[in-house]
Order: sequence, then structure tokens, then C-alpha cells
Amino acid sequence: MKYIYFITFFIMVLFIVLHWNSFYSQERFELNSRRLFRLASELINETGNGFTERPYTAGQAEFTQEEILGFARFLNSKYIAKPFHLPNKTVFAISMNNSVVMLEEPKDVSQVTFDRNGNVTVTLSAKDYRGYTAKYNFDKLCDAMGKYSSGSCNTTARDMKTGSSQN
Repeated sequence: MKYIYFITFFIMVLFIVLHWNSFYSQERFELNSRRLFRLASELINETGNGFTERPYTAGQAEFTQEEILGFARFLNSKYIAKPFHLPNKTVFAISMNNSVVMLEEPKDVSQVTFDRNGNVTVTLSAKDYRGYTAKYNFDKLCDAMGKYSSGSCNTTARDMKTGSSQN
């Protein structure tokens, strides 16, 4: 009878050890997504103009294909956003509520999209937008998220050109 408890305990420990990376990764992605949303919303005072499902055009960013790939590797390694490289754009999936670890395509989560022409588009999921107790102005939140993302992309590109990096 004791060996049944031991086998059950061993199987549970083995399961946790084998799946620890998924548990840990999801926690890091969610924590960093919350930080990114909080950072983007710090300067917003307006609370009108509520949520819409439309993508928000957040401006332009200058980058090469190599720079956007480097930026994607950086964001993924720091568990900030999960990149998806599509034929004509790179999409960064961010979510405070859904797991991006096992995500196969960037839908039903918030995302920042960089197309090959340098256009930056932000799409917030309804769940993420409503995750805040205060209702922020949708356009302002999208604009701030896009500015932080394109600014980070430009900084990473500049660091890649000069050979410097920060961890």
C-alpha cells in the first residue's frame, strides 16, 4: 500500500519537473504584460472613449528585417512578448489573461504589429482592456503602447548597430 503513495508522489513530481518551464514561462509573460500595460497607462488621464475591437495605428518605426528579428528574440527571451513572424509582418502577442506560451497564432490576445513598411499597429483584447479597474481612454492606451513598442524597437536597433546591449 505504501508503494502506491510513493509511485503517485513520484509521478506528480515528475509531471511538475517536466512542465515547470511552461508554468514558469506563463507566469513571467503575464507579469511582464501587466508591467507593460501599467507603463503604457501611466500618462493617461482621460477615461472616455471606451473599448473597440478595431486595430489602432500607432505610428511608424524604422528597422531592418535583421533588427526586428533581434528585437523579437530580445522580447521573447525576457518574457515580455511572444513574437510571430508572418510573411509581411511581425506580431508580438501580449496578454494579462490568456497564456501566450502555448499560443500558435496571435488571436484573442493583445498584440503589437510591425509590418515590413514600418507601420506599427496595436490591437488590445477585450479581456486585457477590461482587466483594469479604471477605464482608460482606448486610443490613448493604444497610442502609448505603440510608442513604447516602437521606441524599444528603435533603441534595440540602435544598440545592435553600435554593438552595445543591456540585460
